[in-house]
Amino acid sequence: MFQVPDSLILNEQVIASAAKAAQALDTFLLIRPEDYSDILHPYARNLIPCLTGGSIQDHEDLILKSRVAE
Repeated sequence: MFQVPDSLILNEQVIASAAKAAQALDTFLLIRPEDYSDILHPYARNLIPCLTGGSIQDHEDLILKSRVAE
């Protein structure tokens, strides 16, 4: 299971690379739902969106694409 450190400068390419690695290794990448974009769609089954009680309703689409949610 991967989680991109907050200390990195995050952009779509960094997150997409981590998601691609998670898919290739058949594991998961923990992500903040606000970091999700269309570029990550092919890797959605390997993403674990880290949600709060207040953000669940805002990210229903991502939850339905993912196998796991935190």
